[in-house]
Amino acid sequence: MDEIIDLLTRDGCDAEDLQYLRQKCGNFRQFKYEATRLDPRLGAQIQVHEATWRWPGLSVAGEFVAETSTDLVQWLATIAYARSSRRRV
Repeated sequence: MDEIIDLLTRDGCDAEDLQYLRQKCGNFRQFKYEATRLDPRLGAQIQVHEATWRWPGLSVAGEFVAETSTDLVQWLATIAYARSSRRRV
């Protein structure tokens, strides 16, 4: 999503439209709709990819509550964040 916003910024998209698009980052469908409205060529470029690897245990919070080692919880949180495709700036 950040790449799409950067592309629209370079293309000279209106600041108000960009701000509205940033607000839609939490909702993929709305984000895609608004980005495609601003530039119809973007529709095919905006896709959600399923996770390629699934953690076999609990969530990060669940592992923390289960008193899993601090190093493992920190590693899990770091990897989960790095692989997130929906991070906000």
